[in-house]
Amino acid sequence: MRALCESSADAISELGQEVAYALIDCLADVDSAVSIKDVLMGQPQTFDNGELILDLVTDYRLLCRANHQEQSETTSGAIDWEKVSRVKIVGIVRS
Repeated sequence: MRALCESSADAISELGQEVAYALIDCLADVDSAVSIKDVLMGQPQTFDNGELILDLVTDYRLLCRANHQEQSETTSGAIDWEKVSRVKIVGIVRS
């Protein structure tokens, strides 16, 4: 996963040009965001189990998890995504 996210050549080879370019754009948005709530691209969907899904292109999604040693939680026990500034890329899934 790291090679795909760090090398556009690897991403293009593995995923194809359209998906690779969408991945590059999405990673740039995530990198520049102060918190994950600032990410507008990819229609972010967050889940109570600490997962975040960002749409890349038709049928492809980027799967992330909150990546803090101590997670901030809401009163209901869910991840407080407003305070998440680090995510771990765990996969690119086809829907």
